[in-house]
Amino acid sequence: MHRQSHTCRYCSRSFKRAEHLTRHLRTHTREKPFVCHCGAAFTRRDLLTRHWRISNHNGDTGTVALPSSSDQNSTSDCREPDKTYAHNFAPGESNGVDGGAANGLLNFQNHHGPSEHAPPAAPFHGLHAHIVPDNFHQEPYNDEGFEDFRDFVNFIDGVGLSAQWTPEYDIDWMRLENYQQESQLSSREPDPPHSPAVEDIGTPFSTWLPSAPADDQVHLRSQPGDDACEKRARHGTYHVTEDHRNLLVVCLESLPPPISDFEIPSRHALTRYITAFFGGFHSHFPFIHEPTYKPSCSPLELTLAMCAAGAQYCFERRSSERLFRVAKAIVFERLRQEESNFGPQTLAFIASTTMFSPDTVPVARLSGIWAPLDMAKTLLILVGFATWERTDLLQQAFALRGLLVQCLRDNGLKEEAPPNHVSLPRSAMWDQWVQRESARRTKLVAFCYINVHSIAYNIHPLLWSSELLLRLPCCTPDWQASSAAQWAALQRDGKEDQMSFQQALSILLQGATGIDSVHPIPSPIGNYILLHALLQRIHVVRELSFPATSPTTISVTELHTISRALRSWTSLWQQTPESMLDPNNESGPIPFTSSALLVVAYIRLSLDIGSCRHLESRDPDAMATGLTQLPGIERNENLLSALLYSTHALSIPVRLGIDRVARSQAFFWSVQHAISSFECAIFLGKWLCSLPCPLQESSLSRSEHRILHWVRCIIKEAYAVVDFDEPEGDGGDLVVPSEPFELGLAVLSIWCRFFRGNTQWQFVVNLGLSLEKYMKTLR
Repeated sequence: MHRQSHTCRYCSRSFKRAEHLTRHLRTHTREKPFVCHCGAAFTRRDLLTRHWRISNHNGDTGTVALPSSSDQNSTSDCREPDKTYAHNFAPGESNGVDGGAANGLLNFQNHHGPSEHAPPAAPFHGLHAHIVPDNFHQEPYNDEGFEDFRDFVNFIDGVGLSAQWTPEYDIDWMRLENYQQESQLSSREPDPPHSPAVEDIGTPFSTWLPSAPADDQVHLRSQPGDDACEKRARHGTYHVTEDHRNLLVVCLESLPPPISDFEIPSRHALTRYITAFFGGFHSHFPFIHEPTYKPSCSPLELTLAMCAAGAQYCFERRSSERLFRVAKAIVFERLRQEESNFGPQTLAFIASTTMFSPDTVPVARLSGIWAPLDMAKTLLILVGFATWERTDLLQQAFALRGLLVQCLRDNGLKEEAPPNHVSLPRSAMWDQWVQRESARRTKLVAFCYINVHSIAYNIHPLLWSSELLLRLPCCTPDWQASSAAQWAALQRDGKEDQMSFQQALSILLQGATGIDSVHPIPSPIGNYILLHALLQRIHVVRELSFPATSPTTISVTELHTISRALRSWTSLWQQTPESMLDPNNESGPIPFTSSALLVVAYIRLSLDIGSCRHLESRDPDAMATGLTQLPGIERNENLLSALLYSTHALSIPVRLGIDRVARSQAFFWSVQHAISSFECAIFLGKWLCSLPCPLQESSLSRSEHRILHWVRCIIKEAYAVVDFDEPEGDGGDLVVPSEPFELGLAVLSIWCRFFRGNTQWQFVVNLGLSLEKYMKTLR
């Protein structure tokens, strides 16, 4: 492995190349060495190049300031960018820690009409240096078409998509396919997987795809490599010894039957389950401090709940359900024994449920370490375990969710004052910090998971974003520090704490004008939490929309506020150093998951889809019937964004291989991705099926025509390699449909194939079955 020798003096992160470190340092210093003569300043030269493309500078001859750093070696003159340099960067490829994000938002405003912050429309000259070959103007073309194409590319960049992801054009008037292929050959090579050069990542969809799971990596999440196993065994983090298991057995024997009759799994099984828990469930919801976790120092019910979720990821269903049941039973024993540690809301909730029997008297008190917050951690995992299982377990998840909310409120949702660190040894300071950060993350992650219930099952929020008076979680390097010394090296005098959740959310709702005041930039989990707050707002305003209209619509004012907040959130995502679309990267899959939820947000601004899916029924017939009752798609300023994201979501499994990804997705993508993909399938399919036939040119905008063309390209790619039950042509190949209605059915068919190939979650398989039945109602 290449040695990472370039270290940041601010946060101690290491990089493979000096230029990566140089770019990273500017996220700390806010230095913008590339300055245009018009006054605009940028952190990198490619951002300046992009500025040239979308501005009126191509006729000027002025020079710009050059950086004094090592970048000057590769910067001789910053006049109008030359074509060689332009070939190396797609319009959306620049990652813009400062300038790129703002430019993307301005481009978005350019497309959707004037606003108080939007500059005048830029000419096409700079962009065509990258998109159009030199001899293209020798051929007849439509000036209006190129102007519209320019605006469309700017719009794609502004909403977080790169023009580079779009399928090759094969329409005659565009005639760009050969040029794009040549451009791709001359473009820079991507960094290898797990590269720390995350500064090279731009907008949420700046690259075509996440990393594809290799054939020999299918069990990566549950079976880590030898090096990882050895490292974890040395630290004692995942390695469950026989002594650890015996301690669990002793704790269990102190409980009354039938709980005490449960047989603790072998130490090898416990090790496997805990490893799978951290690699699967916890990677999407990091609230337990992995470097310091030890089974011997964890409450019995928390350890067994973790093992239940881990067994689920190991495909050991009977074992996982047994562990779930015994962990839940121990939770209620703990509630009886620790009644004085819970507030009146929790006790009142318990008294109102049938799960609690006050007549049972515990035989002996549970031994071992325990704190009230451990109850919330255990309940969060148990809710997560049961959320995607069959109906009876789902009902238990709903009941446990209510108890979880009351426990969180009793524990307090306000930020605790940090203790005085004077004269404390470094290890003690680290221990205190870990406890505070883990508590903060537990409460915020619980808010997110409860909101996942609202997204998936269309139920009212039980925990409101306005209740969270906490700071956003810390950055990834601090959380992943494996020792007190490593953690201390990341702390420095003057290092800012993360903003409060309420303050950051308020800035997002104010729009792009205040986005620069979000400092420091939130971590990936912080961005994820903020996006859940925006999704909760969409759910609430849908509920409060005008009931007299059919279908109900969101008010124009609220629609504008949320749309502006989503664009601001996209800008924050861009600026976060760990943001990348590889779900298997060293910082975790949360940025990738956030990109999927962003699609849900845009779709729900144009279609009230949540109330018609009936996912809680687990019945494909009921789900399909609900889909037939969907209202019409609302044509508003977010329609194009929703269509773009839905089309891109369709392209991912097609490019990676539908069957291949379907069989391995459980190890790389969360169930939240299935929910997002399901809504993308319904939204894009409904839009296509609603288009008139024959299609009239005036019925769609130019942008919608291009999306329609891209859908055809993606379906053509899928039909070339997958055996669908469709009529074949004379050559034995599937006939790619041309009419929009048939394209809509093809989109549903692709997603149906993808969902039904899932090997872990029956819930996801049911999504595919419901789409199959829904398709039959459309034919």
